[in-house]
Amino acid sequence: MKDIRLRPLGWFALVILAIGALAGALFGWIEAWFLALAAAALFLTAWPFLLGSRDYRASIRLSRHSVVAGGEVHADIEVENGATRPQLPAIIELPVGEALGELLVPMLGAQQSTTLRADVPAIRRGVVRVGPITVARRDPLGILGREVTWPESHLVH
Repeated sequence: MKDIRLRPLGWFALVILAIGALAGALFGWIEAWFLALAAAALFLTAWPFLLGSRDYRASIRLSRHSVVAGGEVHADIEVENGATRPQLPAIIELPVGEALGELLVPMLGAQQSTTLRADVPAIRRGVVRVGPITVARRDPLGILGREVTWPESHLVH
């Protein structure tokens, strides 16, 4: 599933843009127009970081599917760039039970792949769901984000 989302700072900038444009139009305040233009400039700055294809392929490989309480399972996340062009760095969000881990995907050349390692702690007895993987691209300002999620998930007993 691919989509572009407004992040919390993006919502704030959108509200400032709307209020500034409205106050500038209704009251003729130059300061309000300035705020609206500054918020619009933030969006124009953030947009190019999300352009281009996100032809990543990602999969999870667990070292084992059962572990004793207090142990650990190693998860290898294989990320491959399926595009014919390099891909900028991205962030992988990996849900592990109730927690959410983030791993940095480095810049990958065309058809290049990398393996990222994450540790899945088994603090107590039970079943821990690992996954699904989400590869997220965000602009440096934190205004917009673009995500691709794979449905693959595993259970650790």
